[in-house]
Parts: sequence; structure tokens; C-alpha cells
Amino acid sequence: MLRRSLRGAIAPHQHPIPPLEHTAEDTSHVHVCPPPCPPFPTAPPQAHVTSSSSSDSSLPVLLTCHVWGFYPPDITVLWLHNGDIVSVGDQPPPVVPNGDLTYQTQLTLKATPAHGDTFTCSVLHPALEQPLLVDWGHGLPPALLVKVVVATVVMLLGLGVFAIGLHRYRAPAPVPGETLGTGTVLWG
Repeated sequence: MLRRSLRGAIAPHQHPIPPLEHTAEDTSHVHVCPPPCPPFPTAPPQAHVTSSSSSDSSLPVLLTCHVWGFYPPDITVLWLHNGDIVSVGDQPPPVVPNGDLTYQTQLTLKATPAHGDTFTCSVLHPALEQPLLVDWGHGLPPALLVKVVVATVVMLLGLGVFAIGLHRYRAPAPVPGETLGTGTVLWG
């Protein structure tokens, strides 16, 4: 009976749920809400550069710029070598949804760095007022270097406390009648 009453309520060319929008660039399905639809807020990207290298400095290094947490999915990721744009390929890197309405991508560069070279990942996105620049440098990143230094200091302090405790534990017990450093005499 309910079906009969709804049968004429929706015209054959109308559908109660808006269609899904499909684009060639984005394979995810985005539900389009009926107007007026509030715009999604933009989310600025975050980026990090990693490297995979061998101990041989003459071999190329793979530098990867990981970019994540951005919305909308329109983004440009470039590599700069000493400030000049480096061509990585003809196709832009794929943009993948994270599942929380943000996106991620990565761009890899094969490079053989010389002494003094700088490699920078440059990220352009509508949520940013200026490009996000992340430098790759030989050695440890500054944040990791601070953690290593703090861990080393804590470890050395711990070893010092342990050594003092071990020395006091292994020290011979005072003999009765011996004067202690405070001037008191122990009587047996």
C-alpha cells in the first residue's frame, strides 16, 4: 500500500538521491549534495622527504617527497635541484584518497648529489599562501638530531648514576672505631 502511494510521488526522470560525480582525474566517488551545498574547508598539505641510499656516494640516491593531509586534491609537487626545477616525468604523481576526505601523493627523484647540492621538494596547493618547501640534506634532519643528542645525554647520565651506585655498593664497610668524614666515631 505504501508503494502505491509513493509510485506517483517521484517522476520517472527524477531520482531522490543525487548522482555520483565521476571525473577522469579522480577515481573516488564523491557524493554531490543538492544546492545549497556548504563548501568543504581546505586542508593544507604536510610534506616529508626521505632518502634511500647506499654507503657508496657515487651511486644514485632515491629521494621521495611524501605529501599528505590536503584537500582539495588539486596539487603540484616539484623537485628543485639548487633552486632549479628538475623534470621527473611526463605524468604528475597519482593523488590517492586517505579515507578522511584528505589526499596523499608522493614524488620520487633519482639523484647523485655532489658536495654542496641542495634538493628541495616544492608543494603548491590552494590551501597554502606560498609554496611549502622541504629541503633534503645529507645526514640527520634537525628534529632527529635533537632527539639523538637528548637520548645520548640521558644515557650518559644514567650510566654515571649507575657507576656511582656500584662504587658505593662495592666500597668496604667502615671499621668500628673509624672516624667518618663527618667527625663521628663508630663504636662497635
